[in-house]
Amino acid sequence: MGLFKSQVSILQRLENGQYRLIVSEKQPLCSFYLIDDIERFLDVIGVKVLFEDGAPDMIGAIEETKIVPNTGLIYLDGETIYVYDHTNY
Repeated sequence: MGLFKSQVSILQRLENGQYRLIVSEKQPLCSFYLIDDIERFLDVIGVKVLFEDGAPDMIGAIEETKIVPNTGLIYLDGETIYVYDHTNY
């Protein structure tokens, strides 16, 4: 990405009731972080719901990523957030 890059992070609810964070910063595609405790995560970072034109297309694309394996884990300990990446995917 260039000088004025943007990063998109999306919360995704999986079928088993777990949540993961999709981050568009890494190449070639995205990183997918399973969230250990969604309630604590939301308390610590806060989230805003964003609605854009073409939202149905975005929602469909996000749904298709549910088959992609997680590439890391987000773990919270008090107010500290730990992000673990793994590369054996």
